[in-house]
Amino acid sequence: MVTGPVGTAMHIYGSPDVDSDWFFRAVMQPLDHVAAPWTKEVVFMTGTGSPAVANVFNSATAGVPVWEIPRLGLTPPEPPAHPFPESVATFLLNSGWHELDGPVYKGVLDVGGGRSQVLLVGSADQENLGLMSPICKAVGDQVPPVVALAAANAGYRTSVIVDLVMLETLMPKLEAAADQHDLVNRLTALGHAADLLEQQFAEGDEF
Repeated sequence: MVTGPVGTAMHIYGSPDVDSDWFFRAVMQPLDHVAAPWTKEVVFMTGTGSPAVANVFNSATAGVPVWEIPRLGLTPPEPPAHPFPESVATFLLNSGWHELDGPVYKGVLDVGGGRSQVLLVGSADQENLGLMSPICKAVGDQVPPVVALAAANAGYRTSVIVDLVMLETLMPKLEAAADQHDLVNRLTALGHAADLLEQQFAEGDEF
């Protein structure tokens, strides 16, 4: 959030890479019902939007964590149960990756043929990183058996995050911190394997 002499605003970014259906369902639609003194305003990348909103940002003097705004009644987030290695985070950010909530780090791999594959890295548990890539939609929050079998045959496991089936492998945090070259190789192999499975099981280029 930002605050200043003419007001306070909570800004939520939706980039071209976001899951548009989820974003409108989980973020935009609930904000249609915000009560005063809060209002909803959409500002596009072209800069079109309310001058009042622009004035809030132009005059803002500080960024404020959302839980410090009394009317929201929020509490600070709990520290992550499984901390992410700082050296790995720094390496990913310096390599052009982006940090998401969690923390989870997102990158995009060029797999050739004009295609790319989204890659995600987060803490799977205290000892391991989870390296993930989406391959298709889940069916009733479950991994379709044929997809799970194909993933296992390729040497990977699967999981469901939100409504997506993720191709996943684990890497010990100590190994990732010590050998970033190996981390890159594992991510590259994962991305290519996910691309092949996505071409088999995804309906269209969903990701």
